Amino acid sequence: MNKKQLLRHLQEDVFCRIGRSKIHGIGVIAIKNMPKGTNPFRRATEFKLVKFKMDEFKKLIPSVKKMVLDFFSQEKGSVLIPDIGVNAIDISFFMNHSTNPNVAYDKRDDFITKRRIKKGEELTVDYKSFSD
Repeated sequence: MNKKQLLRHLQEDVFCRIGRSKIHGIGVIAIKNMPKGTNPFRRATEFKLVKFKMDEFKKLIPSVKKMVLDFFSQEKGSVLIPDIGVNAIDISFFMNHSTNPNVAYDKRDDFITKRRIKKGEELTVDYKSFSD
């Protein structure tokens, strides 16, 4: 990415930041208005999910194991981890749960705003949308 592309990315593709949450500690806060249908977390890197059984983590150091279990989806004794590892963690991982979220998860590892979001509003997602 050259300087011109990077500046365009910063101007057009950066929508939110981590901030103080009224829901729970910290959360993701809009730094500018977003129309319905916006992906507020456009990634520079694509990745695929890899399924691991819990016993495959026996040799991981405890602090890395905790980070994996804190940030990645767990289901029936396994964990789904992006093939780029913890480098896939972006600020979307800090969205808080809501039963009436303003962001939807679309199963292609994309988040899409369900309605217009105003600057200063917290972005939320229904955690149940991450598992079948």
